[in-house]
Amino acid sequence: MRLADALRYRFILFQARFFEGARAACSGDLDGAERIFRDALESGRGQVSFAQVSYDTHALWMRFQRGDRTGLATSAQLLESLATHWKGRRRSRAPRSR
Repeated sequence: MRLADALRYRFILFQARFFEGARAACSGDLDGAERIFRDALESGRGQVSFAQVSYDTHALWMRFQRGDRTGLATSAQLLESLATHWKGRRRSRAPRSR
């Protein structure tokens, strides 16, 4: 992360922060993870096209980790928002056997 920051690789720094946040969350540090995700959003805002969508999905995940299921209603909106940014939303098909 220090190297990415020194070289101004915003996308790599953004991704590294999200990986760091996921690691914190998986180790049980939910408060730390939320801080890291907010920091990543700020570093990626205006620099990474999907920064807000990544933050929103991780924020929803963090609520679920805390046992808050009230976000289920908004998850459909979140998926619709994700579809506007993620163009690879077509179904993939298994290759046909000959």
